[in-house]
Parts: sequence; C-alpha cells; structure tokens
Amino acid sequence: MTDAGGLQDTDTVIVVVEHANQAPLADAGSDQEVNAGDEVTLDGTLSTDPDGEIVTYHWSQTEGTPVTLSDATADTPTFIAPNEGEDGATLTFALTVTDDGDMSAKDAVQVRIAPVVTKTEDDVTAPSVNIESPSSEWFIAWQSSISMSGKASDDTAVTSVTWENNKGGSGVATGTTEWRIPYIRLKVGFNVITVTATDAAGNATSASTVVARIR
Repeated sequence: MTDAGGLQDTDTVIVVVEHANQAPLADAGSDQEVNAGDEVTLDGTLSTDPDGEIVTYHWSQTEGTPVTLSDATADTPTFIAPNEGEDGATLTFALTVTDDGDMSAKDAVQVRIAPVVTKTEDDVTAPSVNIESPSSEWFIAWQSSISMSGKASDDTAVTSVTWENNKGGSGVATGTTEWRIPYIRLKVGFNVITVTATDAAGNATSASTVVARIR
C-alpha cells in the first residue's frame, strides 16, 4: 500500500482452506418379493461416498414381524423369511451408512412375503421359469464361476427355485418370483445348469443354460 507521499508498507494474511466432508449416499437395494422360508439377502453394497469411503453399515428393522439378521453391521446381511400365513406381510428395513468423516445417510427397503398357499390336489398347472441372466442359452466362459438370475411365476405361488449343474453342484436360489443364484462353480467343459421352479402342489418346470468353460 502506498500513501500520497510515496511511502509504502506491506502486510501478510494467511488463508486456510479446510476440506468440507460430503455426506455419503445410502442405498438399501431394491424392494423384494419372497416366499416364507426363503433366505433373504439385504444389499447395501451400492451405497457410495463422493469424497472418501464408507466405514460402517447398520441395519435395523422398522416394520413387520421381527426377524434375526445374520449380522446387522454387514453390507449384505441375511435372514429367513417368516411364515405370515394366508395374508402375507411386508417387512421394512432401514440402512444407515457412515463415512470416514463421521457423516451418515439413511435409506430403506421393503421385503414383501407372499401369502402361504395351502397345497391342493386340484392344482395341476406347472409354474413357469425364465433365465434372464445370462441371456443366452449357450455361451463360453473364461472364468471359474458365474451367477444367474431370472423370474418364475405360478397360478398360485412358486414355493422354491433350485439349480443343478451336471458337472457337480446344486442348491436353492435366493427368492422365487425374482430369483438369483450368486455363485455357481464351473468345471472345464460343458456345464449344463438347470433351474427348476416348483409350486405348492409339487408341479415343476425347468430351464437350462449351457456354459462352456474353456480353461
């Protein structure tokens, strides 16, 4: 700064710019439709943090018949859907995520439990089952495992969706009307994976996908 007489003086100021932590974004996954007895997986893995990382997950049930989560602090806890009789029920779960700056966010998801249909000898209509992923009936895989998903329907209710690999391995899919198999181990050669939907009367329908594992 210079005055009218030409004399000058200086001064210094220090500006400290502090980082402003942004809140994370909680994502409790899509609403689900399941049957009594299904193992249900809650999925918070799509939760994100724009300027850091998520360090904790916490699930709590806010509505419906109480169930026991496998681990309320996991990103993907599981529970067994209770039998809600002929009326069915809706369970609601809240997810709270916290980032490394101690900021948190919440989201919720609903799990609809289908009514329990009493088995009847008059039911002769078999359910339908569709494999949506992978979408091809035959394809080549370079990896050692795959996941599969699809849909099933019935005039009453689909009670279970199971899978079997002709190269070894079998199990029960997660969900029924919208089912998912997260892990199927493949062996070298042609793996014929058959998915079967069954209703309360024991009627069943199958669909298959051939996976050629190269190595």
